[in-house]
Amino acid sequence: MSTEIERKYTVKDQSYRQESIECKYYKQGYISIDKERTVRIRISGNNAFITLKGVTTGCTRKEFEYPIPVADAAEMLGSLCLPSIIEKKRYIYPYAGHRWEIDVFDDHGRVAIIARHSRSGHLEWCLPKGHIEKGAKSS
Repeated sequence: MSTEIERKYTVKDQSYRQESIECKYYKQGYISIDKERTVRIRISGNNAFITLKGVTTGCTRKEFEYPIPVADAAEMLGSLCLPSIIEKKRYIYPYAGHRWEIDVFDDHGRVAIIARHSRSGHLEWCLPKGHIEKGAKSS
């Protein structure tokens, strides 16, 4: 079991695309989006996962993720998941010694930045230059 910490930020430009070290395509769907528990199915290339997430407290929640066969995941996406299947690209953007994951939902023009950096089992946050946290005012 791990603890997910997620915060979202507004992206001011697309410079991250050229400076990213990796870009992956994801297709995912949700079996449950209940406020207290979420069950997600995700496929990326030759890998697939089922992820269970608990209730969010602040910006953290418990997360359990397990690999599953891609064929099973594809079947679940088509028959068990809620109708809104999500397709996105995830850019890996190194900045200030941290690994930023920038998710781009091309179908809606939406972008979310999620930072994940572990040092001794703890996740830390920093904000890339020129970006503001969603809901915060820029100075």
